[in-house]
Amino acid sequence: ILPFLHHYVTLSLSQKIKIITTLSTMPRERNPLVVGRVVGDVLDPFIRSVQLTISYGTREVTNGCEFRPSVLVNQPRVEIGGDDLRTFYTLVLVDPDAPSPSDPNQREYLHWLVTDIPGTTGATYGQEIVGYESPRPSLGIHRLVFVRFDNLVGNRFTLGMASTIQHQRVR
Repeated sequence: ILPFLHHYVTLSLSQKIKIITTLSTMPRERNPLVVGRVVGDVLDPFIRSVQLTISYGTREVTNGCEFRPSVLVNQPRVEIGGDDLRTFYTLVLVDPDAPSPSDPNQREYLHWLVTDIPGTTGATYGQEIVGYESPRPSLGIHRLVFVRFDNLVGNRFTLGMASTIQHQRVR
């Protein structure tokens, strides 16, 4: 299974990262985004519209993959599907459990923000508003969530929008 719109990543104390992806047609009780409380805590329910493929080095992120945090030092390669270069997307990577799951007072900490990514391309073709910050969990299991948004028709992201988003809700 390829990753889709939203990705749920678990960092464990064993220094491994488990990345879980989902299909929107999966039953709610088995959907890892629902079971892991990503839908509800971070996202509203959604329907996949464009494929999102993420890889760290040569290893593609698939359902249930585990990565050591050292693998996440460099930003991932992100490809966005679609069929129109005139359609633009925004990619966000957040940690809803920062600084710790028991006290997430920096909930939805922003690790990466790339805007104006043309459809059929990848994050390297967009405008990086917030540079990739490698996740460094200090305590407990963390969820990292990749979210792909549609830019509004004819609109592009402006730097003025970025000034207040470090700990804002993704919704």
